[in-house]
Amino acid sequence: MAGSHGETKSMPLHANYKLNLVEAKEFEDFASDAMAHGLCILPVVYHSKYFQTTHGESLTGIEFKLDKKFEGTGHLYIEFAESCHESFTNKPSGIYHESCPWLFVIGNFHTFWIFATRCLQRQHVKGNYRCVETGTSEGFLLPVNVANEIAAKKIHL
Repeated sequence: MAGSHGETKSMPLHANYKLNLVEAKEFEDFASDAMAHGLCILPVVYHSKYFQTTHGESLTGIEFKLDKKFEGTGHLYIEFAESCHESFTNKPSGIYHESCPWLFVIGNFHTFWIFATRCLQRQHVKGNYRCVETGTSEGFLLPVNVANEIAAKKIHL
């Protein structure tokens, strides 16, 4: 089954993991810097796999997601589950990560949105948006026009 964000179920699990990880870390730094200078929000991002796994992505309870495809698709991919390497089953992530993030930051290096995580969870529970599976994660597609209405803040640089 092809996900709308370009990956397929037949694709090897995490085939581009290293490249995606580098880009994701750069986005975390970029968004953190923009938030610090523009909003006086100082995200303290964890960079080690251990801390991100046990504590979440940041000390401040902010989850970051790079979405490189929303400009072409018109939708943000809001992740709610990811593949677990050990069992090849999905576990809660993104808006349902066990660290209980209170803010969810998603976008690219030009535009990103800051959401209250509970707001995105409510959108998911309503079931109004198409759910997709990429092969490494599950999420729903939030139209950008809806994101503009429900986000706590949109940053366009």
